Amino acid sequence: MTDEACNALLPLLHAQNYIDMADIWRGESIDFDLDNFRMQIPWDGNLSDRHAKAAGLSVGDVNKPWLTVDCPLTLTGRPVVFARSKNYRGIDDFWERCYSALSPLAFFIGSASEHEEFCEPIGVIRHVRTENLLEVARLIGGATLFVGNQSCPYAIAEALKRPVIQETHLPVPNCIFPRPDAAFITSLEELEAALQANASRLPQG
Repeated sequence: MTDEACNALLPLLHAQNYIDMADIWRGESIDFDLDNFRMQIPWDGNLSDRHAKAAGLSVGDVNKPWLTVDCPLTLTGRPVVFARSKNYRGIDDFWERCYSALSPLAFFIGSASEHEEFCEPIGVIRHVRTENLLEVARLIGGATLFVGNQSCPYAIAEALKRPVIQETHLPVPNCIFPRPDAAFITSLEELEAALQANASRLPQG
């Protein structure tokens, strides 16, 4: 990670009551390398399972949130968060259908380049800029529904246990957390069912 990425992450870590201190690594000795999960073979399970196994821990209750945020941010008339990173894309027409169904209620989080790459082929959507991942978490925490691919914003939505519709990347489906209010989409039929299931939580008309 770059210093810039670390500085974006640190405010979110500092906000968690189970973390005493977090800072950028400057060569100090390491007790446990959090990259150890990458060495496991076979590559199965979700990322939470793999981290637990790498640390020699039992997998806990992944239906409980492991992130919390104070001061969730709610945008008037925009209860849906869209986030789409460059990698880990899923099925064709996923975003076109989500945009058609939800764009009047949605806003986009992510980098300026990710926003531009979304708008050009799919459609114009409001971009809410954020300074760090705590701000991202507050926006997701204040939203009614998160729609996104396997990405950093999705990881935050999952950690907060918000209602999600995930564009699942079939070659590496390592972000599947079966639970209430979560849909992992591998076909347009599944997407239609997820949109219908979430319709009742969104403003109508």
